[in-house]
Amino acid sequence: MKQKINARGALTALVSWVFSLLLVLLVLLGVLVCTANNPSFLKSQILESGYHRDVWDQLDQNYKSYGNAGGIPENVMGSIITEDQVQRDLFSEVDRFYSGERTFQQRPEVSAAALAAIEENLAQRGIEINDEIRAGIQDLANGCQLDYENYVRIPLAGMLAPYLHNLRAVSWAGMAALGVLALAALWVLLALQRSGPARLRWTIYSFSAAALFSFAAPAAARLSLEVERLNLEPLILRHMLAVYVDGVFFSFVYFGLLCAVVAAVLLYAWLRGRKRYRAGLRRQAYRMEENDEV
Repeated sequence: MKQKINARGALTALVSWVFSLLLVLLVLLGVLVCTANNPSFLKSQILESGYHRDVWDQLDQNYKSYGNAGGIPENVMGSIITEDQVQRDLFSEVDRFYSGERTFQQRPEVSAAALAAIEENLAQRGIEINDEIRAGIQDLANGCQLDYENYVRIPLAGMLAPYLHNLRAVSWAGMAALGVLALAALWVLLALQRSGPARLRWTIYSFSAAALFSFAAPAAARLSLEVERLNLEPLILRHMLAVYVDGVFFSFVYFGLLCAVVAAVLLYAWLRGRKRYRAGLRRQAYRMEENDEV
């Protein structure tokens, strides 16, 4: 009989470990679905890191330096694009990236805006635009467009876009499969233990382990991963990547809190049941003492 109980306990421990492992895998896929597979997450990180503002500032400086070389006032070159325009086009690039689009997005409106602004300034200054000047202006406007297209884009989008669609499909399918397996493991875990307190105790162990992983593993990984030291150019892209990675790791906290809340609720139920059980034993002992006195 004792050997049977020990075997049941060992099997319960094994199933509890498997259940906690499945919970951890669900957390990993959940973070993947909410971050890498989610265009809204990338957009939020662009805003949080100020990447759109840094891109606009870099382009503004470049345009003004181009204008200084060609005798165009800085206020004219600074009026070609706006920060809102950069943000809007970056968000458009994010949507194209997640839709699987691989073609390079051209921005002829930037060249047109630069050409119009420069020609208007030259006209106000009374400078006659001949063919040579017009060709120079066109080259300058084309340079502004090319610069804009190089900065306002998702790096490696053409390479990653085809795989992203498959990754999203696999992630959702994996979550569904793991969810079924986790429910099956939980059912086996509950079936192995006949008493309610024992069932609660082993389930608490599993959810606590998953919560501990969700808090500890990302923190340790972030400390060892020094994104800021990666050799990435331009520097604004490196800063954006660092903020993005921090956002991914922080997403683990939400899943960890979910597991911790479930473990806390089960622990509360276990403690309440234990308290009622002990109160029942005390009442039973009190009645036995009364019977002995009679």
